[in-house]
Amino acid sequence: MIFLKELLSEASEYYTDSPNIFVTPTLMGGDWVYNLFTQDLVYKSYVQSKEKYIRHVSKVDDKWTDQILEFFEKQKKSKLFDFGWVVKNITFNKKDDKESALNFLIYLQVIGFLRVVKKNPDIKHRSYELPVLYKSAKSAM
Repeated sequence: MIFLKELLSEASEYYTDSPNIFVTPTLMGGDWVYNLFTQDLVYKSYVQSKEKYIRHVSKVDDKWTDQILEFFEKQKKSKLFDFGWVVKNITFNKKDDKESALNFLIYLQVIGFLRVVKKNPDIKHRSYELPVLYKSAKSAM
């Protein structure tokens, strides 16, 4: 729903700011369709709705908001994540970074920010990836 709201808002703004652009029906596969949503509008709406969603979900538990935002800043080049990656890349406020990292991984998995790709009974030996929603738009396609 967030994506659709962004898409409609972007399309409305685009056509309001561009009165010289007309959308007329075209015949496609035996049906008449209106091509209202350009590829650029869809992509821009996807990126904006994803950013809103991430900000919203990162505030589910204020305890982890800073770490989630830091995670998304640093994860851009990584496709797989594990306990060691979190310990090395994420800053925790507590003295016991390893316990905090473990709790952070558990939290991210529970709220759906991470998907297990290498299963293991010991969380420290699992590998994770981002679900499609949280991957960068170019790598998700």
